[in-house]
Amino acid sequence: MKIILAIKVTVSALLLLGATTSLGFKNHSESSTPIPNSLYHWKTNIELGGGFVLTTFLTAEKTENQISIRSPKNADIRVFGRFKSYLGRLLGKLPSKGTFIRIEGTMKEDSISGKAFIAVMGELQFKGALKHDSISGYLLKNDTLKVGKLSGKLSDESRLNYTQLYSQTLRLVQEHIYNKDVLMSKKWMGFQQNFKSLCAKAQDDLELFIGFSTYRSKLPFSHFYLIMQEEQDSDTIASEKAVHFEEKPNGIGYLKIDNFSTSAEELKEIMPRIVEKAYPHLIVDLRNNSGGGVEAAYAFASHLVNTNTDIGYFTTNRFKFESFDTNTFNQLPEVEPETTEGFIAYLMQNDGAKMIVKAHQNEIFSGQLYLLTNSNTASTCEPIVYVLKALENVTVIGESTAGAMLSANYFELYGKYKLVIPIADFFTMDGERLDGEGVQPDVLVASDSAMVKTLQLIQGH
Repeated sequence: MKIILAIKVTVSALLLLGATTSLGFKNHSESSTPIPNSLYHWKTNIELGGGFVLTTFLTAEKTENQISIRSPKNADIRVFGRFKSYLGRLLGKLPSKGTFIRIEGTMKEDSISGKAFIAVMGELQFKGALKHDSISGYLLKNDTLKVGKLSGKLSDESRLNYTQLYSQTLRLVQEHIYNKDVLMSKKWMGFQQNFKSLCAKAQDDLELFIGFSTYRSKLPFSHFYLIMQEEQDSDTIASEKAVHFEEKPNGIGYLKIDNFSTSAEELKEIMPRIVEKAYPHLIVDLRNNSGGGVEAAYAFASHLVNTNTDIGYFTTNRFKFESFDTNTFNQLPEVEPETTEGFIAYLMQNDGAKMIVKAHQNEIFSGQLYLLTNSNTASTCEPIVYVLKALENVTVIGESTAGAMLSANYFELYGKYKLVIPIADFFTMDGERLDGEGVQPDVLVASDSAMVKTLQLIQGH
């Protein structure tokens, strides 16, 4: 069941960036050797998969066979303010000189090889080339896995212009937000003020993205994102498997689902095989699964339940109510969406929907099912966990889920800039609102201990 249009990029972790100013930098010391000559300045695109492209300005100094590349200085001050930035630098949570991107490399002819340090992504390897008027290369994980592509041209520009962004963002939110009452809150007023200042000060997309993500994390609703997404012109960025299965001793199956965005085909293949093997115990690991779409969710759940199942109610800003009332909410039409796009399109034109899953002919898993959750188990996962938790053969183990459960849609701003706005709220069939609350586990343990605890329960079972 799609709760937000799938953001099929390898930077989903970036979208979970919270209010913290810790940006994934390690305490690597700055180069102690000055590099006095050969200054370069490039307007640079960094593609992170799925068409997600950040534009920045990189300045490089090289001498002999060494090169040092930096994004604009004092980016942290423009995003967080002077006091928080200096404190963050002092505590080692922000990079020296406030640069969000650093590349330190060795040159051999026109080839560059070295390390890259990028805010919220941490340490990566960099392999590229420096021509007379351009720089290009790949960001690598574990030396071989391509997670980013970098390409830059010599330029006199030093910052991007975001003057349109603020007014267009406010207009779209006012029109499409799931409940306009939330725009009267002090937290929304604070967001507006901070975002307006950011649009005036930010020099590149990374500053804009980090600032927006930090400010929106304090809002009283989820599923509100700023995206920089262009048409993808290559498939060079790695797309990792989203579903992992292994057999463990004593009749235990272990299924790890990283997301419900890109996993539909994998789940359609693996779930029937799991059911056929009739494992007495199946552990489904949803920790750090940030959600996804209808197709993958159905591919998973259709092998766990085979009766008519009510999922819950989605309500848009057209649906008027003061508090949850079953009679009022049951006036919403019943919908069993086949695709994410179809469901979002329906919500955009209607008061809301009562989502149902009808009985089907699939063979279902009949053993004991254990769902592992943590504070990053979000969106599409949460109604799945809530519904399955009520079954007799299901035990939820770990932490409360994220409480990030709204339905959202993409909206065009201009150029590559897009906004994800929550267009519908969600209530369970018994009136529980999951956004901001989450789903409580049956057995509460720290995320890192959930697997050990589950194996203990199985042994005791």
